[in-house]
Amino acid sequence: MTAPEGQRRVMAVLFCDLKGFTSLSEGMTPQGLVKVMNHYLSVMSEPIRNNRGIIDKYIGDSIMAY
Repeated sequence: MTAPEGQRRVMAVLFCDLKGFTSLSEGMTPQGLVKVMNHYLSVMSEPIRNNRGIIDKYIGDSIMAY
């Protein structure tokens, strides 16, 4: 159980997105974009999880993790 006053921790926060995503996505079909995004998010998520990281959220092409 967490103390009511919280805890102090040293941690890293990661914000990551695809450079040029808007231009890239404009030239793709919806199906192609879904395929690319599924691959990208899977490849990027694996090392985060393998290093005990927590993925806080996906925001479009961005990942926020700590």
